[in-house]
Amino acid sequence: MPRRAFTLIEVVVIIAIIATTTVVLLYGLELMLPSAQKASPFEVLRKAVDTAWYRAATGHGQIALSYDPEKHLLRVTPPSGAGATSGVKSIAAQSEDGTDDRPASRRDSGDTNPNDAPIEASADAQEFPFNDPRVTDVRFVRSLNVNSSFMAPETPFEQLLFSAAGGVTPAVIEMDVAGETHRYALDIFGGGLEDITK
Repeated sequence: MPRRAFTLIEVVVIIAIIATTTVVLLYGLELMLPSAQKASPFEVLRKAVDTAWYRAATGHGQIALSYDPEKHLLRVTPPSGAGATSGVKSIAAQSEDGTDDRPASRRDSGDTNPNDAPIEASADAQEFPFNDPRVTDVRFVRSLNVNSSFMAPETPFEQLLFSAAGGVTPAVIEMDVAGETHRYALDIFGGGLEDITK
């Protein structure tokens, strides 16, 4: 009895079925692997805040969270200026020409804001890059109580400080994503991020 061979059409159909099955399996496998998924901007922010809380609590010291616009990432590190000790000049107090605009009485007193200390990468820094090009900026601002009779503009910080005692700089984190500003209130004792975007 003679053996019948496959026709060209049958061979092409079988190759197409194998190729389609392979593509579907590889795509499904990529979706199941967490390392292959890009984290959303909020997830990157959440991980950085959680890491800062954890390092402050377990290291029994201050930890700073800052944003590096050149590298497009959040950085968790011990605070710059050795915990913002006296002698660190406040960036907020500098004018455009680099001179100190504070009154002489405050200039010599070592009165500085630790949240405005210059940010420097250190060997024990942890970095959380935004792999989403739609994220264009991250800012830390201190919002005033709306019930307060004293109304002043929001104060920007270069970094947020997390303490071992379980507190953090009272702030709102603003993140610009695709032309929209998302605002997150940071719970100063629990580390929660509440979306207050309006």
